[in-house]
Formats: sequence, structure tokens, C-alpha cells
Amino acid sequence: MTIQQVYSSAEAVFGQPYVKLYWVPGSAFPGDGGTVPPGQTLEITTITLNYFPKNKGKLGRADIAGRDAPDVGTGTSVWRLQIVYVEPKKTVHLTFPKALRLEAGGHVELGFVVEGPGTITVDVNGVLVGP
Repeated sequence: MTIQQVYSSAEAVFGQPYVKLYWVPGSAFPGDGGTVPPGQTLEITTITLNYFPKNKGKLGRADIAGRDAPDVGTGTSVWRLQIVYVEPKKTVHLTFPKALRLEAGGHVELGFVVEGPGTITVDVNGVLVGP
């Protein structure tokens, strides 16, 4: 069994569609760089969020979801972190002693559709576990 450390950085703009996270090193994620490769599992151990307000924005509310593959499951959330509030100039750092798991074919999405306006950034760390 191989274990490779991976990370992803992304940002979501208030009111825009959800964005898919793309993982580094990209060589571990063939294809689009955002889908868990066949025969492997993504285990997320930490998520760090920051909010950069626009105009008079005072609070950002992030929504992060791990979705399974439509051809494997239903394309719905396997796990979801909803209503993660982020204040300007404050960092929210979430740790998971038991990792958030996502099986082959799944992907992670970030959205910012409530509160705002502005931008929420996210940095996600984890490992890719495979044969």
C-alpha cells in the first residue's frame, strides 16, 4: 500500500457556482487532477479557511462537500461541512483525527453562497492511499 501526501488550494467567490478542488502533486491525480484515481482513497486531515470581504462584507459561510462518482454512486455528498463561518482577518483551521474519506471517482467541492460578499479561500491537506 502506498501513501502520498497531497494538498489543494482553492477559492470561492460569493454567489458563484461551486468550485472543484484540484490536487497537488497532480501526477497522483491523472486526468483532470480533481478526481480520486481508481483503486485509491483520499483522506483529508485538515482544512484551513480564510475570508476576504468585499465592500461591507462581515462574515463568510463556506460549504465543503466530498461527492462520490456518478458512475459509482449517485454523485451526492459522501460527507459535507456546512455552515463553516469565517470572519475577516481570522483563520479557521479544522482538524480531523479520523480523516474525511473519499473513494475512487469522487471529488471535493467548495461553495460560498450565503452571507458575504467577498471570497473564501481554502487549503486542504490529506493523503492519497492506494495499492
